[in-house]
Amino acid sequence: MMDLPHLQALAARWGRDRVELGVALRGPDRSVRAVWEEEIAAARRLGLSVTFHMGGSRDAAGQGNVGVLSGAGLLGPDLHVVHMTSASEDDLRLLAEGGAPLVISPWTEMEVGYGVPDPGKMAVAGLKMGLSVDNTVLAGQVNMFEVMRLAADLADGFAEERQALSDATVFDWAARAGAEAIGAPEGTGTLAEGGPADLIAVDMESLGTRPAVGAGFALTHAAEPQDVSFVMIDGVIHKRDGELTRVDLDDLLSRADAMIGALQSAAGTEG
Repeated sequence: MMDLPHLQALAARWGRDRVELGVALRGPDRSVRAVWEEEIAAARRLGLSVTFHMGGSRDAAGQGNVGVLSGAGLLGPDLHVVHMTSASEDDLRLLAEGGAPLVISPWTEMEVGYGVPDPGKMAVAGLKMGLSVDNTVLAGQVNMFEVMRLAADLADGFAEERQALSDATVFDWAARAGAEAIGAPEGTGTLAEGGPADLIAVDMESLGTRPAVGAGFALTHAAEPQDVSFVMIDGVIHKRDGELTRVDLDDLLSRADAMIGALQSAAGTEG
């Protein structure tokens, strides 16, 4: 069992900001029922969202834990499931009926040997969807442009049809719909009067984006992180003319190196 008293204390002092507190659990695939039931209940008593990885490998999907959660009435919009790469259509349907969103990370799902995700099949199931990289240790980078391209192309490949899953839908999973799926504050991923002043500008005149036809295809298939020329978050400029304005990269990398070294030393895996 996770340290639930510590979680309660942390939740009590957590400030309401753009980064909110949630609970990442091992879930039904990786812990016994008595543990995950109590952990989910504790998170919900504190009003915290829950996420765990489920149904990634064939063995994990074969446990049938979506049905277990559904039968126990535990699925809901505050329970965010990651992967479901090997899940059956019935399990995807149960997840959708229970209102639990699904977040996929195509790069890492293939890299760890879960198989090849079919985003089109997931969309047909009626799931609320989001895109992610899982983690940088596996993915090697945080590049949502690459994740969008892979998600769109996998759907087309499985369907054997171009634009089987539209570029607009895939982009939405990375922006508005993805934010909504994980319970981000209302208005995240949109530009609306009275909403947060969040803006990302992509250079459409670069060598990569210029030949692309249409904004949807350019954003999901042609653009790269270096094409992001301007970023505003809640009215504060974080990137201008392609340069970060609020991050000292040298200092950040130095602190990251020190942290990795300390972790390796503690684990006895230096070098």
